[in-house]
Amino acid sequence: MLMKRRINTEPTQACTPPDGYGQWNTDPPDTYASWGDYFACISDQASELYSRRDVEFPEPLKRYCHE
Repeated sequence: MLMKRRINTEPTQACTPPDGYGQWNTDPPDTYASWGDYFACISDQASELYSRRDVEFPEPLKRYCHE
C-alpha cells in the first residue's frame, strides 16, 4: 500500500525563540531602557544590600566566597 504524505503549503509564522536563547519575548519594565539596564540595576541593588549586611555563609558555600 502506497501512502502519500500531505505537504503543508501554508506559510510559516515568524516566531521568536523562547527565553534562554539570547532573546527576550517581552519588553523590559517601563522604567528601564533595556533588559541589560534592568539587570544591572538589580545587580547593583543586591551588591549594596550585601555590603550593608554582615552575612555569614553556610560552610559548603564558604569555599566559593572570595572576600
